[in-house]
Amino acid sequence: MARMVGKASTWSWNGTVVPITSWKIKGNRECPDISDSSNYDATTDLLWKAQIAASMQLEGTIEGYFDDATTDSVILSLLFSGAAAQAVIFKLKSALTFGHGNFDMTDFDVDAEVVDEPVKFTCTIKSNGVFTHGA
Repeated sequence: MARMVGKASTWSWNGTVVPITSWKIKGNRECPDISDSSNYDATTDLLWKAQIAASMQLEGTIEGYFDDATTDSVILSLLFSGAAAQAVIFKLKSALTFGHGNFDMTDFDVDAEVVDEPVKFTCTIKSNGVFTHGA
């Protein structure tokens, strides 16, 4: 199995590839308890929990350097417009798509230090509908 580094990773928001320094994505799967007497085990004298996968949502964190060509015109213009969920594509490298789906941006932070440092941004996104892993 070949190991990979993230240097060729990309994040596309609403059809535009946005320059980033990192992206992270986490799946939150809701599994309600469906335990009943059929889950009782006489040998251990325990009721073993059972659940069923009921819903799934992904939450992602995107970090990068503020770029007035993309960050302002592509991300912030939509964030402040009340726009619907946007198409997002996560790539690990040009030929390897992690997945894609529609996402809403839930927050956006800008870190502008008054020194010779690049302005950084961080945003959080949540899936809105089906996320397709791979292709």
